[in-house]
Amino acid sequence: MAIDRIIRVDMTTGEVTEEGTPKEYALLGGRALTSRLLLDETDARIHPLSEAAKLFIAPGLLAGTAVTTSGRTSFGFKSPLTGGTKESNVGGQLGHRLARLGIKAIIVSGASSDGWKRLDIDGSGARISKADDLVGRSNYDLHQELVGEALRTRAAATIGPAGEHRMASASIAVTDPEGRPTRHAARGGPGAVMGAKGLKAIVVDDAQGVRTVPGENAKEFKGEVVKFSKMVLEDPRVHNT
Repeated sequence: MAIDRIIRVDMTTGEVTEEGTPKEYALLGGRALTSRLLLDETDARIHPLSEAAKLFIAPGLLAGTAVTTSGRTSFGFKSPLTGGTKESNVGGQLGHRLARLGIKAIIVSGASSDGWKRLDIDGSGARISKADDLVGRSNYDLHQELVGEALRTRAAATIGPAGEHRMASASIAVTDPEGRPTRHAARGGPGAVMGAKGLKAIVVDDAQGVRTVPGENAKEFKGEVVKFSKMVLEDPRVHNT
């Protein structure tokens, strides 16, 4: 499955749309993509927590595969801490889940005016629904409910009370391999930006997804993955260098 879908979420209207990846973004992923989108689509003069601000989310180019450390997710935004452009990078399961559904990026714009919302993404599409019942709850509580026993196919990105109150240093918690919210996109305060949108949680289920292994050169690709992993494992750990 190609990773070529861009999901746009308008929190003001509640509309969720999907589009293909423009040619100029085809070879970009992770922070390269979120940074480019941020510069292309955001006015430098806006307030980071305003309705005009946007939150960009993208997995890396090799997400969804067995390449070591390939499952990281990038969050791009204008920082409420610095006022400048910012990228916060996080591990966990979210990047792999997005990639296996063919999602190149999620772009969240606007702000909800009628309560808190959640974004659910799976093989049938993406949709916004009410999430007022999740307000005030901690990230551990949220992930236990939103991911729970489905951790083999599901991952979430959530904000706790700090994000709800738009605290400038609030983080976004992402599901780890054990289903816990121990991976945090924290640098620059992305949780405050997500909170300003009225978005409490993003839940991604890739039960209908496909692992993104190149079809034409699958055997060669897997061979290179094994070689790379072996190189990483055998590389000497040298401290203080």
